[in-house]
Amino acid sequence: MKNKKIDAVVLWVDGSDKEWQKERSQYKLSDKDKQINPSSCFRDYDLLEFFFRGIEKNMPWINKVFFITWGHLPKFLNTKNERLRIVNHKDFIPEEYLPTYNSNVIELNLHRIKDLSENFVLFNDDMYVIDEIKEEMFFKNDKVCDSLFSRTMVNYVYGHQIYYTVFNNMSLINKHFYGHKPFSKWINPNYPLKENITNAVNRLTKRYSSFENQHLPLAHKKSTFEEVWEKEGELLDKMCHNRFRTAYDFSHWMMRYWRFAKGDFNSINVGELGFYTDVNWDIDTLVDIVVNKKEKIFLLNDSSEESEEDFLIHRQKIYEAFEKVLPEKSSFELDANSDSEVA
Repeated sequence: MKNKKIDAVVLWVDGSDKEWQKERSQYKLSDKDKQINPSSCFRDYDLLEFFFRGIEKNMPWINKVFFITWGHLPKFLNTKNERLRIVNHKDFIPEEYLPTYNSNVIELNLHRIKDLSENFVLFNDDMYVIDEIKEEMFFKNDKVCDSLFSRTMVNYVYGHQIYYTVFNNMSLINKHFYGHKPFSKWINPNYPLKENITNAVNRLTKRYSSFENQHLPLAHKKSTFEEVWEKEGELLDKMCHNRFRTAYDFSHWMMRYWRFAKGDFNSINVGELGFYTDVNWDIDTLVDIVVNKKEKIFLLNDSSEESEEDFLIHRQKIYEAFEKVLPEKSSFELDANSDSEVA
């Protein structure tokens, strides 16, 4: 069965926008909130054109790109591109949740976007497609493709919002599901051996502990969001009033866990797509991954530990590496020489 249309969704924020900074400064954060919402979350590597180049060149089967923004736009963006949909937060997020600086709130409401297809792939703006990817890595026979790698819940970093959010997600999964089935989704020849062994051990309990969360683009179906909101709308509504990320948040990962618990997905090995990197890695190693296309998707996460000086040096080196593998402008970019759109 052929897949229905597949859209891409990407969230972007320009942390240097003075108007955005002014609005955000009206809402005070406690010291704990500042720890959960570091400034690095909003720092821009200024590499976004390579996101669009990668989508156009290496994922040509993507129908439209939905660009989610507070209101600011990158200067290079060709807003007349028919495959581009610019979506302001106020266009789909209920008014009572706005303004929001909480990516969890934004992502949990994506199903409300007008004209977004049932099948979509959610990207962060730090995910760059540097080699060809077939749509069967995300959807096959109109069903999500994913890897169920079970984990024992462990909070590695005190006060880290991500781990609390995963714990919150799992609380709802255990509320609605009991017992690990079907077997073929837990033990599968497409998974690495060590993951099959881990899954087999974790199947011995009837409660869900946790799942591996790969920092990768994630396939979603709008109907899953709608189903979860139908069953837990009151709780999600309460959470969506959190203007900044908190330890009481849920996230879009819950939609993934929901599919896992129902067995409603195709089993693949997502490790074939790429893996997490951050700017604290050796910069020459990062450049080597890009230039030699050692992964299909290059993921560059920012870090509050990196100084501004190192940030600028690393950004330039990564930019030059991208120029080598994605040198041609995409139709999502304006032609700088003539101020007209790329055909």
